[in-house]
Amino acid sequence: MKFMLMKNKRGISVILGYVLLVALGISLATIVFIWLRDYVTPNDTGKCSEDVSLIIEKVDCDYSNKILSITLRNRGLFSINGSIIRVNDNPASDLGLYTIGVDKKGLLKNDGANFTSPLKPNEEIILEYDFNTASSKTGVNLFFLVDAQPFVIDNGKVIYCERVSNVDVNCNLGAD
Repeated sequence: MKFMLMKNKRGISVILGYVLLVALGISLATIVFIWLRDYVTPNDTGKCSEDVSLIIEKVDCDYSNKILSITLRNRGLFSINGSIIRVNDNPASDLGLYTIGVDKKGLLKNDGANFTSPLKPNEEIILEYDFNTASSKTGVNLFFLVDAQPFVIDNGKVIYCERVSNVDVNCNLGAD
């Protein structure tokens, strides 16, 4: 009889250990879930209006001076604060891969990404990029596509628009 009581107590302690282990696991999973939900969920970023439209009207390659000149026009109903300009060296590409107009840390500079004043509807701006310095940052001198992604600034927050304008080109700014 005494042996039966000892055996039952030992069985209860093993079951109790498993119950505590499962409870601890569920508690830790809940804490991690709550932390990651707040960490990963984007804040209220806003959305770019459907009526924002930026097109690339013209791209000129000045081979002798290694200058890329891009003419942008606001065809939308709202002002645009800036544009991200990308190029791609793959002739079969649909989107730009290399961002130009960034500094060595990858941060946007004010020489083309952020317009000096908002681009009003039906206005145009000409951006020039010097590939004597820019090519060292992108590593690309020959490219076949240029694209422009507009952004607006709303209450101090940058909102990138989904609509991207692109144009096929044949620029070889590495040729001497």
